[in-house]
Amino acid sequence: MNKTSDTRATKRASTPTPGPLFEASAPLSTVLAWPALPAVLRRALTRAVPTGSLSTLRFGESVRAWRDPALREWIVALLALDVGVGFGPSGGYQDSMIGLLAHDELDETAVSRFFIGGIEAGQGLGASFRAEAPGAPASVCAAAFVYRDAKGALEADFVFLAGATSEPVVQVELAWVEGRPFDAPHIELALGAIEGQVDAAHEAAARAVVREALLECLAMLDAPTAAAR
Repeated sequence: MNKTSDTRATKRASTPTPGPLFEASAPLSTVLAWPALPAVLRRALTRAVPTGSLSTLRFGESVRAWRDPALREWIVALLALDVGVGFGPSGGYQDSMIGLLAHDELDETAVSRFFIGGIEAGQGLGASFRAEAPGAPASVCAAAFVYRDAKGALEADFVFLAGATSEPVVQVELAWVEGRPFDAPHIELALGAIEGQVDAAHEAAARAVVREALLECLAMLDAPTAAAR
């Protein structure tokens, strides 16, 4: 991750939104049963993990299997939200998913708990995918988390993409114009930076899923109530 990404990761990790603690040993069915689970994570978990495996696959196991293409949607969603992590038998928020990715530690067995923060005013979370057949695992997918300031401009973004490069998952750097509105026309302009960050054969799909993820963020930001979250 480059310097810009490190700065953004620090910003996200330094302003965590309080959320529930899930032990790494908790089955994913427990996560899915949480009523306030963000819609993007609920969709990703429902699609990525077969219903029969939700009660047997544990949260920590799913993260350690981050290279598994079947779990792509779940992993990019956790990264975009920058879910907090803790180590040892007790304690609070000590690192985050982005921090683990930056240090190639997503398969770290010492992670003992996860904190899923909420989505506040001025923040948006979105995701999208492409699959080769209905119900099939995502062939290409993206998830995005954005901050929009009081003037409507983008303050920071976290965009993660899987299935479009030789790496299991990458953080995408987009070409935002500082101070300009976070809106559909500027999202389209920012997508120009995807060229060169992904394999040419997957560029069209990568652009499409990143665009759709960001547009979902925009829709959440523009929603009249928090119900869309």
